[in-house]
Amino acid sequence: MENNPHFTASFSREAVGFLFSLGKRNQNRVLDIADRIAEWPEGISDLVLTDAKGRSVHSVLVDEFLFSYYVDHAIKEILITEVVQV
Repeated sequence: MENNPHFTASFSREAVGFLFSLGKRNQNRVLDIADRIAEWPEGISDLVLTDAKGRSVHSVLVDEFLFSYYVDHAIKEILITEVVQV
C-alpha cells in the first residue's frame, strides 16, 4: 500500500523494538496498517488524549494491534509512539 503523498509514518524507538519482536508476516501487517493510518491520520482514531506536551495522541485498534500516534502537520508525518498486540 502506498503512503499518502502528504503524510508519512515514522516509528519511535519503542515501536521499532516491538516491530522487530514480531514474525515477518506480522511485521508486514503492522507496516501496512501504519500506511493506512497515514492516509487519514485524524479520521481513523478510536480515542484522542492530550499528552504532557499538549499533543493530541490518537489511539486506534486495527485487527489485534493497538497503535498510539500523534500527527505533526508541519512536517506531514505521523509518529507512531507505541504498538501493542492485544
